[in-house]
Amino acid sequence: MDIPDLFTKGMKPKEHLWSDALIGLIENSGIKMSDRIGVALLNRLLHREAVDALCLRTVTNICDRNGNQILDYQKEHTRTVLEQYHFDPVTGKPTDSANVTKLQEITDETQSQTPGFWTKIDEYVAAYNASKQDGIYIQMTDEQKSAIENPDGKTVIVSLDDVGAKKQKSSRETPDSKVTHVQDESAEDLSVPPESKGRPSVETSVAHISVEGKRYVLVSDSMYQLCLSVLAFLLEFNLLGGYKLLFMSDGANNIRTSLETIFNFRGYTVLLDWFHLRKHCAEVISMVLRSGKENRATQYIVKRTLFRYLWCGNVSDAKTYIRGLSADIVRNEHRRNELIQYLERKEYAIQCYAVRRKLGLSVTSNPVEKANDLTVARRQKKKSMSWSTHGSRGLAALTALYMNNEDQNWHRNGMLSFAMYEKYGDGLAA
Repeated sequence: MDIPDLFTKGMKPKEHLWSDALIGLIENSGIKMSDRIGVALLNRLLHREAVDALCLRTVTNICDRNGNQILDYQKEHTRTVLEQYHFDPVTGKPTDSANVTKLQEITDETQSQTPGFWTKIDEYVAAYNASKQDGIYIQMTDEQKSAIENPDGKTVIVSLDDVGAKKQKSSRETPDSKVTHVQDESAEDLSVPPESKGRPSVETSVAHISVEGKRYVLVSDSMYQLCLSVLAFLLEFNLLGGYKLLFMSDGANNIRTSLETIFNFRGYTVLLDWFHLRKHCAEVISMVLRSGKENRATQYIVKRTLFRYLWCGNVSDAKTYIRGLSADIVRNEHRRNELIQYLERKEYAIQCYAVRRKLGLSVTSNPVEKANDLTVARRQKKKSMSWSTHGSRGLAALTALYMNNEDQNWHRNGMLSFAMYEKYGDGLAA
């Protein structure tokens, strides 16, 4: 009997060919529970014992293989779409044949909405400033107003982030192989920074794309490749021309670099997640100011004042405020300069969060944080777990398959539709 290659791709010589329903059960067991518990449950459900029982290695191999096949398909699809629209599949830059004009944000429709939208912003800013008596006011320029998307307009929101799982060691240590190393202090080179003591991790890049109440989750092995896939997705479904493009992130440098390289052919806006901005500033301020019970009130006032400036999107006054802190409450000048430099680096992505909140717009990258939790953290970041690169990313891709309601199409046709949806898939077997 001749079986199409679609159903046998990657299978081992003596591996059985199972139905897509059974494959769905195996994949869901790998997604939702540990391998050993999943295999035990499957054997009990399927009444398999002894020779007929499913093996742990067989189940994990199926999940790893299927997940990485999804990643390979996504990469190849990205390459095909970019070439179709005359973009370089490696750099993501448009070639001379690309019609970049049709991919721009501004249209007659959005231009006609702008004056009324800006008036609405001005009215709220005036009301906000009139209610504050502490001298911290919203001062928005036309450039800052144009960065805010119209809730009634067409906007594509892409949230980006990296999530890591603990990486497996190349080999296990046995009692005989463990050697206690005695550090030779005389040979220590203080000019070289010490090696990181943290455990290496397997990084998976995740993107949550949202348009008009519908969503899609993409995963990849690097942020640059992920941004290429996002570009291909937007091109394929005509989500660039006439749409405002908003990227939300925690401000990581690799995200900024990838976006500047790939999306420099059109305008876009980056918003720094308020939670990460506030958290980082709070941590550094704690190191800038003197500690102790007698200084708690001072720390509280400084943090609250800084957050008020940043909530209003007033980075310039925030930096001035930090510089003006008196020497008698500052214990670490280096950390003060570090905080000022951080605000200077992230100023491009700091908007007026007060106005965004009033307009009902998001100020956080919670969608991708939730996607991180579902694709990687919930399954892979438990105590004592460690993962191979192949296994971690494969399982993340497999989880995204079910979240995106793509499992039936993938199992039956070996394809992804990339169709957006309103709710995450329930994860049940096909």
